[in-house]
Amino acid sequence: MAELHWTEASKNAFGLARDICLIGILGGLVFFPHAVGDRLDAAGIVGGSAFGIEFKRQVEEAKQQTEAALAQAEAAQQEVAKSEQEVQQTLEKVDALIARNPEVRRDAMAIRRDIELSSRNLDLAQQKIQSSVSTQQKTVESQDQLLRKIEGESVRGSRIRE
Repeated sequence: MAELHWTEASKNAFGLARDICLIGILGGLVFFPHAVGDRLDAAGIVGGSAFGIEFKRQVEEAKQQTEAALAQAEAAQQEVAKSEQEVQQTLEKVDALIARNPEVRRDAMAIRRDIELSSRNLDLAQQKIQSSVSTQQKTVESQDQLLRKIEGESVRGSRIRE
């Protein structure tokens, strides 16, 4: 028999150690699934997939943050709508002032242009906020779907353990 070189022997030893570890893990999953499942649940790992491990807690925290941002965006949207109404009322007052007192027409028209510019800026802000609200609503929906999927896998996993 030919003598093994030390590199070949070390490769074989590492391969054997790897195989023993994998068999031990597989044996633990087969013979002690409940204990392994409890340890994974305690670590916050509630489901597995082909692409890695899902962390339910992280998804829930992200969802809470998104919902908080959504609430802030909706509040900002209401504030902008209120400001737009106030701008329209101010424009009506300026128009009434111009109609009553033609001598202030030139100065009032400059003020009116400034108010109209502010109104356009409010409209742009409203569009941006609406876009943000829409995106955040979609994000919350996708997070809900992910949570349902994780919870479904967790329920299936606990049924297997029993």
